[in-house]
Amino acid sequence: DSIVAISLVNHARREGLSISPREVFQLRTAEALARAEAGREVAAVDTDDIAFGAVAGTPILARISEAGDEITRFHQSVLVQTPLEFDEQCAREALSAVVERHDALRARLVRGKRWTLSVPHWDPSSAPDVLRVVEVEGRMDQLLSERLDGETEAALDRLDPDAGVMLQAVLFRAASGPGRLLLIGHHLVVDGVSWRIILEDLAQAGTALISGAEPALAPVGTSLRRWSALLEERAHTGSFDAELPFWKAVTSTPEQMLGSRPLDPAVDLAGQAETLTVALSPEFTRPLLSAVPAAFSGSVNDVLLTAFAVAASRWRAGRRAEAVPGPVLLDLEGHGREEDLVRTPGGPAVDLSRTVGWFTTVYPVAIDPGGADGDEALASALKAVKEQLRSIPGAG
Repeated sequence: DSIVAISLVNHARREGLSISPREVFQLRTAEALARAEAGREVAAVDTDDIAFGAVAGTPILARISEAGDEITRFHQSVLVQTPLEFDEQCAREALSAVVERHDALRARLVRGKRWTLSVPHWDPSSAPDVLRVVEVEGRMDQLLSERLDGETEAALDRLDPDAGVMLQAVLFRAASGPGRLLLIGHHLVVDGVSWRIILEDLAQAGTALISGAEPALAPVGTSLRRWSALLEERAHTGSFDAELPFWKAVTSTPEQMLGSRPLDPAVDLAGQAETLTVALSPEFTRPLLSAVPAAFSGSVNDVLLTAFAVAASRWRAGRRAEAVPGPVLLDLEGHGREEDLVRTPGGPAVDLSRTVGWFTTVYPVAIDPGGADGDEALASALKAVKEQLRSIPGAG
């Protein structure tokens, strides 16, 4: 799991190790990682990394701006349990420490021909109030069932990316027993990895404050602003030009409909999508997560995407007699924290393991499982799909 690998790298780098998420997947054992670390030259500190100022538009920011959708309430949220001692003052100071440390949380959206972000200096006197406190009388679970949805909607109304209000928090404070903290972050500045960083720092800051100490959060490696500048520099110098034929070939692949009509971008919106969740028994889950990927020197993603491509092909064939075997077109998401994309030999260190921001990549793929008509052909389909996924440049 790539997000777990990033978390592992984060902790390793705190101890002075310089392993990368890519090395975790390639080397796979602690011994191999230790051998790679031995004798490695220490990367120079990036003296050009200044976290505040204009942040160049990233690919994911360009994608969301081109969609033309209303994004004021575009968010991710988490609800966590808090100890009794985590009162309003503690919450405010802990949140302040986190926002001070992570510059993306105080960024402002700048809408122009190309959307960008602007990060101001940290100034607690002008920082927006991000916390609302709800005193709980009675049972916490009952209050949450009655008021959580309403408090969430109200918090979303307080988000204002154009004014730099990217974070909102609601503390449900119990008279006795643990409370709950609802955190809502605008998706322009947070992703799945960001939440792990934010929650870990918030817990550390809260624990310090409860014990009477000042929060001392670990420093951030490469800032969001520096990362976006390095990525833009690589793009402008033609570093990704060689990938263009690959992406043109993918996007020109003839697409066969899955449904009864083509998708209409004016009607078929993300909000209308439905989700089906299927729980597998341990007898299927165990080989899916371990034995099958290992047998093909692949990953769980290879297995799942092969199953999807085969199922989609069979679905099309069953619905339309004129359907012919062919690739399935879809978008894949990645964590996007590909440090090697901008790292250069002898250049400064690039470390995104503690950087908060929206780094997600979304990229098109054409997966062709071949004519997997019977179960005996699934092994060949898995091999084919695995190689197709490996051919994607730069992890998308």
